[in-house]
Amino acid sequence: MKRVANDVITANQFMFIMIGSIIGIGALSLPNDVIKDAKQSGWMSAFLGAVYPLYIVIAAGYIQKKSPNKNILFVNKKCYGKVIGNILNIFLFLFFLLIITSEINGLSNIIRTAIVGFLTPLKVYIAITFLGAYTAYKGLKVIGRANETVFYLSIIMISLAIWALFKGKISNVTPMFGSSILNIVKASKESAYQYIGMEMYLLIYPYVSENKDLKKLALKGIFIIALIYTWITFITIYALGIDIIPRVTASFLLTEKYIEVPFINNFRFIFIVLWSLMVFVLISNYYYAEIHILHNLFPKISENKFCFIIYPFIVFLSIKYVNFEIRKNFLSYIIPKVTAAMVFYILITVILIYIKGGNRLE
Repeated sequence: MKRVANDVITANQFMFIMIGSIIGIGALSLPNDVIKDAKQSGWMSAFLGAVYPLYIVIAAGYIQKKSPNKNILFVNKKCYGKVIGNILNIFLFLFFLLIITSEINGLSNIIRTAIVGFLTPLKVYIAITFLGAYTAYKGLKVIGRANETVFYLSIIMISLAIWALFKGKISNVTPMFGSSILNIVKASKESAYQYIGMEMYLLIYPYVSENKDLKKLALKGIFIIALIYTWITFITIYALGIDIIPRVTASFLLTEKYIEVPFINNFRFIFIVLWSLMVFVLISNYYYAEIHILHNLFPKISENKFCFIIYPFIVFLSIKYVNFEIRKNFLSYIIPKVTAAMVFYILITVILIYIKGGNRLE
């Protein structure tokens, strides 16, 4: 696969892109999702949800081994033929389109509610999408640097929630196994949907400049995300309790009221800005995935041109969620089905590669 300077990243940047492609708006309401079944043990379910990206990484590592220089878009055509392969590539395009539009809509709702309520929704959508498009336009190298920088900022921000340990109640998380093991496992299905994004591995592994074990780095990324999700869920339950959490939309946001930083009176503003940066890099990652897939489908049109072509289309679709309830209901309906389709598709692909024998696909 032809690589240009703007699309070459380091192994560490690869890992940060994996992390940045997963943590988004949904993480703010993760405690809401898992306590429905797991109650105060929901933080365990948040960790168990990492089984889904673990499956993706194991499969992606095998695919990479058989096609080290060309990504999943090539593999699809090689395994299924040009017609079905392109249909599957369109499926990947629609998959990333679903996530990017839902994230733009979700971020817009939070920004307008907490920061710039005087702006119309359309202006916020246009601004958010533009930032994602501009970063994608600059290439994968810039995306990698952005993900790396935002990761370190996000770790600082999320760690500050430790202040809630001095304000919450231990009774909010006890008894530790107050919910049955069955309910804890059942709730992990909800947290698994928040781990969507590791599919980026299948697209960008040929663009890593260093000869390192990318599967090991991706597994490290999963472990980091699992720790972050477990911490977010635990500290939210510890601080608020399972009776208050269902009353708010993004429950983790409420923990910021316990954070005390000297000389900063309005930490909520800083908290939302930093979280917005995390969502911005996610949007940039998926925007790049979109233009990369389109360029593969229509090679005569450059990725940079596709940045402009799909821009109004993404803004338009982001608006169509209308409000939080419609967005939530739609995603609750479609995400489980899309995730199941992704699991099945990757499984069949791995089986087909295995049937073809031990030779590389290239």
